[in-house]
Amino acid sequence: PNKKEAISRESYFEENYSHLPNVPPSDVVAILTSDIHFIIALPLVESSRELVQEVGDIGSFYEAPVSVAGDLFDKWQNPAELVNWAIDCIGKTQTDWYCIPGQHDLSYHNLNDIAKTSYHTLCMAGAIKHIGGYEC
Repeated sequence: PNKKEAISRESYFEENYSHLPNVPPSDVVAILTSDIHFIIALPLVESSRELVQEVGDIGSFYEAPVSVAGDLFDKWQNPAELVNWAIDCIGKTQTDWYCIPGQHDLSYHNLNDIAKTSYHTLCMAGAIKHIGGYEC
């Protein structure tokens, strides 16, 4: 919401997300998504930012974490510019992000090499929380 305007969470959500089903916040446990595919190309990078913002807004409204079932990135190894952008983009949301890596997030689909990946960097930076299998 525009910081100059004092509007309630409910008003903001109704104005921006009225197309979603009317579910009581107490009934929402998590916001589930997958295949965000961060990539350093316009307009895809901007559509990813919009998606992350929208998913984060919905998670924040329902006070529910976001769960990503793989493929945060389009490739496992990315330029620092994109990784930093992803950390910033996810960090601006007001909810926790729990993730598992997809095949695009892993070097040759190998979970044993996860420390080499951009996904791992997001985890180490605290932007996401990894679900199961290994500790960041």
